[in-house]
Amino acid sequence: MQNATKNPTHVPANGNVAIYDPGKWGAAEKLAEKLLQGGLVPFSFFRKDNAGKYIAPSIIKIAGIIIAGADLGFSPFESLEKIIIMNGKLTLTANAYKTLVYRSGMIEAFKTELKGEPDTLNRTAICAIQRKGMKEPISSSFSLKDAIDAGLYDPRQKERNNISPWYKYTDKMLIARAQTSTIRDGFSDVLKGAMYTEEELQSSVTTSEDNTHNINNKTE
Repeated sequence: MQNATKNPTHVPANGNVAIYDPGKWGAAEKLAEKLLQGGLVPFSFFRKDNAGKYIAPSIIKIAGIIIAGADLGFSPFESLEKIIIMNGKLTLTANAYKTLVYRSGMIEAFKTELKGEPDTLNRTAICAIQRKGMKEPISSSFSLKDAIDAGLYDPRQKERNNISPWYKYTDKMLIARAQTSTIRDGFSDVLKGAMYTEEELQSSVTTSEDNTHNINNKTE
C-alpha cells in the first residue's frame, strides 16, 4: 500500500499538477503590500466607512485573491481585475470565464450571435462552444424576455436614464449571460468552482479614475 502524499494535489486543465504550498502566502502578502502602497489595487476593492472615508482592503484579502488567481493561471494583475469576492465566494467576470476556456486548449469552436430586433422581447444572445472530444456543441441562450423575467430589465426604466449596464449595454449583457452559462455547463472543470459575477452587480461597486486620492490608509 502506497503512502498518502502529505500535500493535497489537483490537476488543472492544462495538465500540470499544482500543489498547495502554504509558503505562497508570505510572498503573496509581500506583493499585496507593495501593490497597495503603489496604488495598483483596483478602486473597487476599497469601501467607504460610516464617515465617508475610503478604507483600503486588507493585505490578506488581496493576497488570497492573488493566490486564487494563480491557481487558475492568472497573473497577479489579472487576478485583481478578473476576480471579485462576493459574500465570501470567489467569483469571476465574464471576460475571465472566456480567458480560462481559451487558455485551456479545449475549444475547437466558439460562436456567439444575436437574433431578433434590438429592444424587443425576442432579442436573444446565443452561444455555442465545441469542446474537444465531444460530438455535439454546448449551447445556451439568454433573451431580453429572460432578463425581464429575472428582474434584470424593465422597459419602463430605460426611458428614465437608468445607469444600469442592462439599459446602457443591453446586447453586451445578453451575450455575457449566454456565454457564461455555456461555459459553466461545459467547462466546470476549468472553472474549478468559480462563479460568474454578473456585470449588473459589479456596476454597484464604486469606481474612480484615481484610486490614490482621498484614501484612508486604514485597512478593513
